[in-house]
Amino acid sequence: NSLTWVHLACAPVGDDGERMPPPACRHFVGKGFCKFLDACFYDHPSSSDTTSTETGTQQQKPRTLSGSWHRRKTNNRSKAGVFRTWLLDTFGEELLKSGSGVLDVAGGKGELAFELENLSRIPTTVVDPRPL
Repeated sequence: NSLTWVHLACAPVGDDGERMPPPACRHFVGKGFCKFLDACFYDHPSSSDTTSTETGTQQQKPRTLSGSWHRRKTNNRSKAGVFRTWLLDTFGEELLKSGSGVLDVAGGKGELAFELENLSRIPTTVVDPRPL
């Protein structure tokens, strides 16, 4: 049985004349906090070890992260340089310089073309439908 109301005024009335309580806040249950705090429509269960859901199953209290944990972020600052080095190692400078050089399709800001042209002296053409 899925509860589909959006705000408390639309909550179905139970057999006893009382409105059914809102479902548990999935953010609060999963992470232990909710950015809406008291303004959140959904229920924030008490801080007991387990809470009972509307299906009758038991859910464990959300796991907290200990220590300082940071999301791993990929450093994109040098991706053009890394790709330029890979191109040179894989295909060689002579092959890249042969013909008209390198065609960079969807080259974006032209960072790869800039590095190929200025650091490796490889002729490069950038094709991108968006303006620079």
